[in-house]
Amino acid sequence: MKALRFRVISFIVCTLIVSGCSRFEFQTKKPESKLSRSGVMKQDACPTALAGGTLISRLDETLAKTVETKHWPKIANQCKSRFPYDFKIVSVQPPIVIGIPKSIDEVGCSPITEPLNCLSSSVFDGNYEIVRQFKHSTELVWFSPDHGPRLFKVPSHAKSMFLMIAGHSFRMRRQGDTWKVLTK
Repeated sequence: MKALRFRVISFIVCTLIVSGCSRFEFQTKKPESKLSRSGVMKQDACPTALAGGTLISRLDETLAKTVETKHWPKIANQCKSRFPYDFKIVSVQPPIVIGIPKSIDEVGCSPITEPLNCLSSSVFDGNYEIVRQFKHSTELVWFSPDHGPRLFKVPSHAKSMFLMIAGHSFRMRRQGDTWKVLTK
């Protein structure tokens, strides 16, 4: 019985090694040829989200993959879409962002005047502001890179919000017209 089990396991291991199972391969990017027929390097029309592990690149990459971003207004003669929300980073671990619909007369944060709390998007025309509280709106949305590329609606009647993302919990409570992040 042990000999049969050894043979079966040996066969499976050899098959995986020979066939090059992708689970065991390193994730290396294959070089892509961007040469046109004339032999000149082609340039992409618009830059995409930057690869990397920074918070902003993760947020931009997640937003770029959502269905909603395809309908956001584009800036004339530029590749960037304009944020229709004021995005507020309410948690860094897990990364959670709340989107508050922009009003025409409202001005968002500025990285020049608030360099520590206001982070510029590299892909979109807009900023992410780090906050612990924000004003309530009936059309709030939230997203997290750890929860997939989707904007989730916050019910307008909600008085509190509890999320468990990637093994981390997050809680907010609405007090009157203000949402506050609760510390653990």
